[in-house]
Amino acid sequence: MKSKILINALRMLTFPFISAVGGPFRYTERKSQKPLKFNNEGKFRILHMSDIHLVHELMEEEQPIEITKQQVADTLNLIEECIRRTNPDLVVFTGDNVSSNYELITYDYAAKTIRRLYEAVGKFGLPLAITFGNHDGERNTHKEFQMRIFMEYENFRGVYNEEDVYGCGNYSLPVLSSDGKKTAFNLWMFDSNDYLDGIKGTGYDCVHKDQLDWYRRKSDKLKEENGGEPVYSMAFQHICVPDVHSCFKEVDESTEGAVRCDDGKFYVLPEGAEGQLNESPSPPMKRYDGQFDAFREQGDVIALFCGHDHVNDFIVEKDGIKLGQTICGGFMTYGWRRGGRLIEIDENNPKEFYTETVVVEEREEVDI
Repeated sequence: MKSKILINALRMLTFPFISAVGGPFRYTERKSQKPLKFNNEGKFRILHMSDIHLVHELMEEEQPIEITKQQVADTLNLIEECIRRTNPDLVVFTGDNVSSNYELITYDYAAKTIRRLYEAVGKFGLPLAITFGNHDGERNTHKEFQMRIFMEYENFRGVYNEEDVYGCGNYSLPVLSSDGKKTAFNLWMFDSNDYLDGIKGTGYDCVHKDQLDWYRRKSDKLKEENGGEPVYSMAFQHICVPDVHSCFKEVDESTEGAVRCDDGKFYVLPEGAEGQLNESPSPPMKRYDGQFDAFREQGDVIALFCGHDHVNDFIVEKDGIKLGQTICGGFMTYGWRRGGRLIEIDENNPKEFYTETVVVEEREEVDI
């Protein structure tokens, strides 16, 4: 079922709907936004963060409020420190932005939490884009509502959906050439959804076929506008694709650094890969509509960046497409390294982009 009803209700902003979801919203007059653009040196920098899991202090009952307040403050400080270290042109949050699985979550708590997130980015005046994760829409704090709160930020670049497709937050962002004359690169934002049929415990969902059909149509249009050549692109979403498992090297259990994956076998990263494999990636396993094949067929996506698996921090490659996972960015969830990922794209050589992990907090103990 698509989110059309909620989208229409949010667009209309009728009083009954506002009352139902805990409004009113903050309204600001949105100024015209500067386009995303390569700088004069032909560079474009992205800060990718995921799994921030921010909460409102009063959502958490299982620990003293003073501890939760400190975790919230540490998380917001971490976001700001990542921005200072990377000096990005765009910040992208890829889901589980808010830990809305708490029983005490309300629309008011969710709205206040989201405002803290975009205000941390707003201190630097930076453009912000987001996708949603499997936890964002739990406890009926609908993703459409959350998107509407993000849209209060005057430099927010997301929309509900570019077309009437499954999920919320499927859109693309063009990056103009340094001279501003053409779309030199493109960024895809996908809602990888949450659970099969929206029911927790049934397994993780995937990017659906109608979302991929939208992607193909838009990709073809960009190709046509680019003289018949694909516009090189990157994609961002929360849950990774199952194809990532085929990139690992199977090893004996006794091998140093071996990780037991969901198939019961042990793996390490292959030679030439970057980063760390610290837990089994958790892609959709029961339903999968072939997202990686769509990327390969279209020939535009050079990399897919995901979160979801908090302690994984790697770049592997399959069929010329890089698959990356980024460590978690919040203190209300498991993990022993926290931070984000810098991605720097070169207008003149986009396929050979630069990326590095930005670790702000690291501990010795493993708490997964």
